Amino acid sequence: MARTAVRPKGLSREAVEEFSAKEPSWLRKLRLNAWERFSSAELPRLQYGMGIRTDLSGLQLDSLPLETVRDADALRDIRVPDGIELLPLRKAVQRDDVKQHLFSLLRPEGAFPALLAATWSDGIFIRIKKDATVKEALEFTLPPSGSHHVLVLAEPNSSATIIETSGQGQGGICLQGVEVICGEGSHVQYAAIQTLDSETWNISQRRARVLASARMDWVDFCLGSKLTLNTISSDLAGQGAQGYVWGLFYGNGRQHFDLHSDTVHNAPDTVCDMHTKGALSGRARAIYHGLVKIDKNAPRSNGYQKEETLLLSKHAHADSIPKLEIDNNDVRCTHGATLGQIDQEKVFYLMSRGLPREVAVKRVVEGFFEPLVLRIEIEQVRQRLRELIDRKIAVRE
Repeated sequence: MARTAVRPKGLSREAVEEFSAKEPSWLRKLRLNAWERFSSAELPRLQYGMGIRTDLSGLQLDSLPLETVRDADALRDIRVPDGIELLPLRKAVQRDDVKQHLFSLLRPEGAFPALLAATWSDGIFIRIKKDATVKEALEFTLPPSGSHHVLVLAEPNSSATIIETSGQGQGGICLQGVEVICGEGSHVQYAAIQTLDSETWNISQRRARVLASARMDWVDFCLGSKLTLNTISSDLAGQGAQGYVWGLFYGNGRQHFDLHSDTVHNAPDTVCDMHTKGALSGRARAIYHGLVKIDKNAPRSNGYQKEETLLLSKHAHADSIPKLEIDNNDVRCTHGATLGQIDQEKVFYLMSRGLPREVAVKRVVEGFFEPLVLRIEIEQVRQRLRELIDRKIAVRE
């Protein structure tokens, strides 16, 4: 199998050593070990079948900036609701709970996870305090390029909504990781609204560990970037844990999205539901991978996944690759995928009610996405998403 070497010219072990010189010894060791893994790694050949592939040949990792540090002053502009503690991650690494959990889920194995662990410079630590029910969403913006990491620790019986948005810039590489530890009985909704510049390469890895009676909701809106390689994973590690993935993508021009959603059931009575909707116009392309895996130690578990894509032009293309791995007979597990053109009957109906065809098509596309938009509990954010979708619809190419 052909692979491509990935060592970027602008990075070196010496640069990582200098960059991490004042960090705790455990973190410095983690970075340098990750660098060694990265320096001998190769980019994966993302070939999934006949004609189904993601081409990374244009990815110039030497353009990844090593240092884009968010300091305490930058966090002052973020409104932090009661019940949440927010710190710059490079400051939070002095804490024992951060030492315990940082890169415990996103292990530095493989080229991109290892590069992230070695080079992250901008990061945020979020602690949702025990028994806190946080009604107001915590919202923050990540820089449009560089290497970023977010660590969320939800203590037992806590609940909160976190909203991540993209900063604006021109081109470059955005390498990002998110780790969420859901303590027993907690509920975390993590919504990412990705609107990166159309020349940006976006590589994102998000993973959650969900303990007993806890719930993790991933809400992922993929609208921007030149190319996005995005992986969302949940480990349902405690009895009664629940994991949900609500995904929305909209590509136009020559955008390319390679989207992975994985849920692993490792305990009894666990539930997952993964539902993704997408629309493509111009020459945009999307590849969706969905995996529900139920371990032999997870009886009475329930897994479901569904992917729906609208093709709004004859040159757009989508592939769906759902997969089930079941090692226990006492479970329920289903999957489905649909791919097609816009429903002309709905368009004709709206036209019969007096709407011009262009407006009728717009209404049908909006209605297609609305169930996922409603997954966001904050009305102000829902309206912002509707406006972003409208902007994508307005771009015909």
